[in-house]
Amino acid sequence: LAASLLEIMSAPLHKAARGETHPDYKGKRFPVPDEKVPWLTSWPMYKPITFTHESVLPTTGKGPAWADPADPKQVRDLEKRLTFMTPDGTLKALLQEDGFPLNPRGRTGTIGRGLLGKWGANHVADPIVMRRKPDGTFAF
Repeated sequence: LAASLLEIMSAPLHKAARGETHPDYKGKRFPVPDEKVPWLTSWPMYKPITFTHESVLPTTGKGPAWADPADPKQVRDLEKRLTFMTPDGTLKALLQEDGFPLNPRGRTGTIGRGLLGKWGANHVADPIVMRRKPDGTFAF
């Protein structure tokens, strides 16, 4: 089920997606002030930096085999991954003219996947294994 584009775009501004706290992102983002984050705000001077870390590029031999190629136009189901419902009820894929996806929450200062393996949402699940010890306490 597609998420509502209006809900996503009206959510509070993202800060982490514009930060450089991870060392591999240092110098890899065009600075984006809060007032310029929304895509609906015109900003002709916006020049995002292209960055996809080599560790997630399958073609380098270092990246995982499940990762997407660097060029999003080579991903067959990309539009399905990036489809949202607009306020009038139609489905829309958030793609730029060059085929690169747009972050539905706004500008981040970068184009590319950064450290993410997939174009679009990168879902994760972190299982936590625990057991009950004979004394009734739990071990993780």
